[in-house]
Amino acid sequence: MRKLNKNIVRAKAYQKWHEEIENKGVDFPKYESSKGFYYDVVAELLLIQDGLCAYTERLLYNVEEVKALEWKDGKLRSPFPKVDGDLEHFDPTLKERKGWL
Repeated sequence: MRKLNKNIVRAKAYQKWHEEIENKGVDFPKYESSKGFYYDVVAELLLIQDGLCAYTERLLYNVEEVKALEWKDGKLRSPFPKVDGDLEHFDPTLKERKGWL
């Protein structure tokens, strides 16, 4: 397994929202892939992982195309292209209360 640099580069709006919730000490809103920052997080993960699946390291998406997506004010503005795969949680017990973590 490769070591990944997990610094958020483009999804700054998600990062700010995330930090504000953590600073308040409350649970995150219920995680739903159709809401919030889902595609921002997926795009950021694809960038961090060079377009590879975190589990299998199979190529999911050309990272150069992910780099070309348009961002404005830390939020993804381009329509997100279809990716063969799903965003999953390493610890599914956190999905209900801290799914956005």
